[in-house]
Amino acid sequence: MRRTKDKKRRCKYFNSQRLMQGITTPQNKGYRAFLGRYAHYVLYRSQCFGGRFDEIAAPPPAKKGQPPRPATATNLRADYLEAARLVLRACADCRLQEGEGCDKTAACVERAAIDAVDLARAVARALTEELGGESGGPHAASDGELLQEWCEFFTEELLPETRTMLRKSSAVLDRYALYLPSRIGERVPKELLEKGMRGQEEEEEAVEGAVAEEGEEAAEEMAETAVEVEVSATGETLPATVSTATEESEEEEEEE
Repeated sequence: MRRTKDKKRRCKYFNSQRLMQGITTPQNKGYRAFLGRYAHYVLYRSQCFGGRFDEIAAPPPAKKGQPPRPATATNLRADYLEAARLVLRACADCRLQEGEGCDKTAACVERAAIDAVDLARAVARALTEELGGESGGPHAASDGELLQEWCEFFTEELLPETRTMLRKSSAVLDRYALYLPSRIGERVPKELLEKGMRGQEEEEEAVEGAVAEEGEEAAEEMAETAVEVEVSATGETLPATVSTATEESEEEEEEE
């Protein structure tokens, strides 16, 4: 609806500029600063994901008669990863700064912190299912590099930022009788994360090994071809005496 025009107000719905209209005073300066950050977060988040990040948490059901698609083509797509990064950054910006605290802003921070927890749980559930589901590993058609990026995002960005937000916001929200969960809850087993992190490296090593093996075989074939061409060009053959001597020496070595 952001592109739909509100006939009464003569502007588009969910317009952040409309929300920030008014005069800034020393009394409302902190509130308006927080409102701008929180409005950006809410509007962007609503464009990307549903209420509990179901788009990431589980893949859509497979169509009848068709095999299930890999997670990197459904719920762990590249565009979801980029959107999750941006949503996390906007959510982290919603922490209260000095002079911004009140009942309303505290309720908004509580909602943003719970959203961060829900996002972490959704990603953890999706990675656990993809890396250690019924098949015992990633889908054969999954993008290993993209899975590695999801694992890095989860361990290096999502978990640390969510824990920091819970820790720093809890002390502030206690003053307003608002309480946050102390733990995220969902987690990805360490061995599965390691599998996802090294999946692309193993794939690259396998490709490099196959290329090297093919190169060696090609070099041997070229060497053999060169010898055959040289012999055919000179028209020479190995002398019988040399061939006989070689065979006798080989027989003696075998007897020894």
